[in-house]
Amino acid sequence: MQDDLDLSAFWEAHDDPDRPLDSYVLLCSCVDCETAIRNEARRSPQRPIFLKTSCDRIAVTIEYLVEAIDRGSLEELLYVNDDYVREVYVSDDAWLPHRTRWFSLTCSEDEKAVGRKVRRRRVAIRQPASAQERREAEARAWAEEHPPGPRVVLPSFTDAIAPTRSEHHSVVVAATEWCRSEGRPIDPDLIALICGGIAWGDHHEPNVWTRKRVNELLRCSMWNCCSMAGCLYPDGTPEALWMFLGFLAATDRLDPASQPLDRLRDALRCAGLGDDGLPRPDGAPDFRCECNRPYRGPTHGELTAR
Repeated sequence: MQDDLDLSAFWEAHDDPDRPLDSYVLLCSCVDCETAIRNEARRSPQRPIFLKTSCDRIAVTIEYLVEAIDRGSLEELLYVNDDYVREVYVSDDAWLPHRTRWFSLTCSEDEKAVGRKVRRRRVAIRQPASAQERREAEARAWAEEHPPGPRVVLPSFTDAIAPTRSEHHSVVVAATEWCRSEGRPIDPDLIALICGGIAWGDHHEPNVWTRKRVNELLRCSMWNCCSMAGCLYPDGTPEALWMFLGFLAATDRLDPASQPLDRLRDALRCAGLGDDGLPRPDGAPDFRCECNRPYRGPTHGELTAR
């Protein structure tokens, strides 16, 4: 990392969707970042934008990216089957050859491996079965030459979270009992993880909740707790957090200045839950994220006072 990197230069697109994008912009999946992308596509439709995936690096024109968004998914831009997008970012130094709208690093490597010239493409393609088989054979050969080292045994989630559960015992017990009374029992260890994530975050007003805070807790703070405890991240955290927020509201633990409960739960709808607090069925439309959009509606206190 450069010692003179100016972190103050970085900015988030949802804070200023009309601003031209540059290499310091941070993009997320919210509706305002999508607006920023669309605005840039109108200004410079051929500008490259990049997709960092789990096993590839893909460049597309921003015009082509918007077309994929309009069709409902970025999956059509992926070259490798079962791949997924980890990040969308901008670079001021990169370019695409003339009349090229899509480029995949993995695709170019596959073509070079069999002696083909890398083609300029206007639409995305999928990895041929022959290329996938060749890569799998290479992986098996590498694994045979490099036998695995000693197996790393991670502690169970229950053992890892035990100190946190003890630290927040009273809240864990109260929340667990409330969830059971509502007919939706939640594992006390998940409640303990939520409490640990809350403690991990830097909040000067610990009882004031916003959907942005819920999003940060789910996407970052609870993961950090598991990383520090050395355990795997458990399943079911969005559902547990859905019920925990209900517990806070029902037991007067939610500060009146907080956003209303249903708006807080919007951050969990972004994570794939439906209006019942359970995972949405396959094929159900995605919820458009507004976690980073300023909220100007009534507060929790104003609604409960009516």
